[in-house]
Amino acid sequence: MKKALVFALALVMVLGMAIPASAATGSPTGTKEDLKPFLVSATSDEYRIYTTEEVADLSEEAQKVFAEAKESLEDAVPEGMVIRYFFYFYTNEPCDAVFRIEGYQELVFMQYVDGEWVTLEFTANEDGTVTVLNVVEGPMAIFVKKA
Repeated sequence: MKKALVFALALVMVLGMAIPASAATGSPTGTKEDLKPFLVSATSDEYRIYTTEEVADLSEEAQKVFAEAKESLEDAVPEGMVIRYFFYFYTNEPCDAVFRIEGYQELVFMQYVDGEWVTLEFTANEDGTVTVLNVVEGPMAIFVKKA
């Protein structure tokens, strides 16, 4: 009986935390389907996005950097903005990356480089895409202005 009561209380605590976590706005997680269509192209020969679900496919060093970036991500959020996307950008050389991001008022692109979040320059294109300049391999976050 005691074990059943402990289990029931633990279950109530976990469920109590699950609801606020799922209601968080600007959640940085995204599925493979959410993220793949929005990377249109890059000037590199080799490039790819790894979602939070796919990080285990990266090298141990890249996984460690991703974990460090994720830990410091909340502190990097620009004032008045929320995290829209968080992922690992792989490229074999520094490049310009073109993204299709819809439904935003204002964007900020940041990448975790040498232990700190740096803001990346970008230009909005006439076709509705955004070209982010000088992207390197590493964790990347896209922030949008709160509605």
